[in-house]
Amino acid sequence: FQQMYSLNADAAQYPTPLSPEELQKVSQALKSSSRDCLGLLDQIVPALPNLQAPAPALRSYGTEQKEKEIPGDALDLIGPVFCNTTRPFLLVQGRWSLDVERAWLGLFKEIADMMREGY
Repeated sequence: FQQMYSLNADAAQYPTPLSPEELQKVSQALKSSSRDCLGLLDQIVPALPNLQAPAPALRSYGTEQKEKEIPGDALDLIGPVFCNTTRPFLLVQGRWSLDVERAWLGLFKEIADMMREGY
């Protein structure tokens, strides 16, 4: 998963308002965040549908990203990178659909919004 996540973490392949310098920084941050992504999901998925339980951890992660000077727009890329990473595995198993993708992207939008509260 981590290798695939790293391959999909090139921010330049996603529509974003980031400058070329920011894209490079965001790509590096995304490539190094695969464990963070899985760790956050380990806290979030068991708490669903109540996202208030993992909210402090998400805000804290947002604060860490700000302290690392990662542009806030990078938070919006975590969901697409995750989906692009997991899609091939789930397609092979016949468990991926447009509805599944929409659900994951919707969840990651909520996650990014909570991270932004700490940013």
